[in-house]
Amino acid sequence: KELPDHYRPWMEIANRLPHLIGSHQLRAQVNEMPLLNCQFLTGYREQRLAHLVLTFITMGYVWQDGEAQPKENVLIVWIYICKVLPRTLALPLVEVSRNLGLPPILLHSDLVLANWATRNPGRKNPGFVSYFVIRDVHIYYLIYGAKEGVNLNTSSKITVPRSFLSTHSENIGAANYKNLDPIFLFPGGESLRGFILVTVLVEKAAVPGIKALVQAVNAVLLPSPDSLLQALQQLRISIQDITRALGQMH
Repeated sequence: KELPDHYRPWMEIANRLPHLIGSHQLRAQVNEMPLLNCQFLTGYREQRLAHLVLTFITMGYVWQDGEAQPKENVLIVWIYICKVLPRTLALPLVEVSRNLGLPPILLHSDLVLANWATRNPGRKNPGFVSYFVIRDVHIYYLIYGAKEGVNLNTSSKITVPRSFLSTHSENIGAANYKNLDPIFLFPGGESLRGFILVTVLVEKAAVPGIKALVQAVNAVLLPSPDSLLQALQQLRISIQDITRALGQMH
């Protein structure tokens, strides 16, 4: 949840975003922010947190006055949306994004997957949820920033690394809406908090279902009817858990 002390100006602004945006003071604060060197960010987690911080500040900076303008006249709204970032924000954002291989914008992985903490200080909190993307004929998954690909083809069984089979989602334990908090927020109060945290719980509930999909594909390739049935049953349970998690959205 914290970057090294060198980056305190970033953290102080990010921790006050709802107030600074609501009072229209954010741009003034960012314009006075010093240009900080990214060389003191060590490891993936600090780089990822820096991306989270800088993209949150960027979105607030760009849209600070957007919603305050008359909604019936879009042209008027665009006049008040900032189109140029100060170099003290733009330069470190681009550098961190390039190091991570991410675009310099707020992503789902920022807003949700890397943006939660448990309220229980005694529980180990990784701050990240494993998440998965299925695209074309590859399964790609990101676990704490480690990207690995598994080729799917009809001639061989899929070999899934042990890291994939580990239940990373257990790091959130018996997480629920009441024992989690977002790390950073925009104005939006409980509605935004709910959107972020319920989405975290949906991602957690989806993990066993994604594993079941891999098992199902392997079962078809073998073939193994018993393994396929087991995978489909697990997939059904995962979908039910996702539905229950979505029921907390309000």
